[in-house]
Amino acid sequence: MRSFQPPLEPAQSPPDVPAPIPAPYRPQKHTKWTDEQVAPLRALVASYGPIGKWQDIAGGIPGRDHGSCSAKWVQLNSTDVRGKWSAAEDENIRLAVTRVRGDDQENEIDRDEVAERVPGRSRAQFKSAREERLDPTLTNGKWTDDEDQALELAFNKYPYKWAQIAQEVPRRTQRQCRPRFFTLCPLLKQ
Repeated sequence: MRSFQPPLEPAQSPPDVPAPIPAPYRPQKHTKWTDEQVAPLRALVASYGPIGKWQDIAGGIPGRDHGSCSAKWVQLNSTDVRGKWSAAEDENIRLAVTRVRGDDQENEIDRDEVAERVPGRSRAQFKSAREERLDPTLTNGKWTDDEDQALELAFNKYPYKWAQIAQEVPRRTQRQCRPRFFTLCPLLKQ
């Protein structure tokens, strides 16, 4: 059974409880990294190592917490290319798909194998480029009246379900259907 202890006087504090630790410094959100911050980040990671010591590393970089230091380190060491695809990259994808698929044009391709043959781009980037721009079965360009009509009928059948809508509109992707629909019917935009 617990023994009752009288409440402490406001001026007293229990002897075995340490003094409160001040809250860590919280930097402003979304501040851009400067060269003066990146240089010590590189030096501290070289000293501590890139795994598990982010609190210590952040202590040496004014205005940054452990999460922002870790995220910046990942960004600095990323080999992925971002942004628009070049014509050479598009051609590399076409060649890689042909090599992986071989003679069997109906054969499903192994995306990981193709992505490995296109350096600097992730599997997700490859999937997006292949399925939304480079697939030879897709129609890119101006929409026909028949396609517009099929799009409106599909929207009435599956409101705002763009993957299902795209299946009803031949040779168009969901990323093509959604903006086209809102061009035709701007008042329905959510």
